[in-house]
Amino acid sequence: MQKKSPPTRKPNGEKKVQELQKIKKQKIQETLTILKKQFPLAFKENPEPLKIGVLEELVEKLSGKISKNKIRSALKYYTRNMMYHQAVLINTYRIDLAGKRCELITSQQKEYSQKCLGEILAKAQQRYKQ
Repeated sequence: MQKKSPPTRKPNGEKKVQELQKIKKQKIQETLTILKKQFPLAFKENPEPLKIGVLEELVEKLSGKISKNKIRSALKYYTRNMMYHQAVLINTYRIDLAGKRCELITSQQKEYSQKCLGEILAKAQQRYKQ
């Protein structure tokens, strides 16, 4: 009968970092929930590309309710994922907070999203291999 090796423990510093990351993600999710309630036509489950400069508009509309840093963090989370970049590639227009088409998506923006998708998939493959 083989002895089982004890589970590996993470150093305290790494554990604290993970806890802080979990708290940060929870705060981002809370902010996204507010954005989805306030602007349901812009923040959808299947995202559409948001207009350039939407951060400043959100800060203005939510002045006193949510800090600019929280809005910025939520926007980064929302716009830096695979589904959002796929939306940039398949759509022709960006939308405003009312969900209306307002800006054409340029070929450079599509190229950037294609690059980001490649990086996201490469990271996922690295995690899968581990």
